[in-house]
Amino acid sequence: MEEKQGALPAVGLDMGTFAVKAVMVTGQEVRRASVATAGRPVQAARECLRAVFDGHVPRKVRLGLTGANAHLLARELKARPALEMEALGRGLALAGVSVDAVISLGHENMYYLEIGPGGAPSFFNRNGQCAAGSGSFWYQQATRLGFDDRGLAQLALAADSPIRISGRCAIFAKSDMTHAINEGATQSTVAAGLARTLAEMVLHGVAQNRALSRTSVAVVGGVANNPAVFR
Repeated sequence: MEEKQGALPAVGLDMGTFAVKAVMVTGQEVRRASVATAGRPVQAARECLRAVFDGHVPRKVRLGLTGANAHLLARELKARPALEMEALGRGLALAGVSVDAVISLGHENMYYLEIGPGGAPSFFNRNGQCAAGSGSFWYQQATRLGFDDRGLAQLALAADSPIRISGRCAIFAKSDMTHAINEGATQSTVAAGLARTLAEMVLHGVAQNRALSRTSVAVVGGVANNPAVFR
């Protein structure tokens, strides 16, 4: 007997540049998985799906596919990936979140979106090709200092005051960090300076100071989980 459409498990698969995330909703049950992309997005997606299926592969599912690497799996599945903003809008609506602006902060891509009457985008801006301000910017500098991304965030939170680090590009930031450490700055104050620089890049660069005047702003993406940036 054919399953009703509403009874089919719903799977959302986000194939990002840093990690592949999957969520499967079956009735009231929700399963989640995340696998590092590590240069193999399709294999990471398969591992993610195996994790949420937990050995019980449904005969049919409703699949939502998005992310920077979604096109790689879309060809294999003959599916159309959802646009980032399309997926974001549906996700906010499903979560019951109503805002007039969104800041999306991923590993490589960042963008700022203002939502006008009726839910239509009224302003949009995204970062350029430089890594400064993105998740990869934070991750690269954490690696240079001998920490993972979470460890660097905790180090930054322990600082009394941050030092000034240029946010114009990752190369200038590296130069400022090296100079500061050579002058006796602690890793903690350097980490705090990185966090402040990243926040300023987001607010002044990507959001062009417009987010400061909005009534309600949602921040999504991996960098939104960084307590040193959003404290």
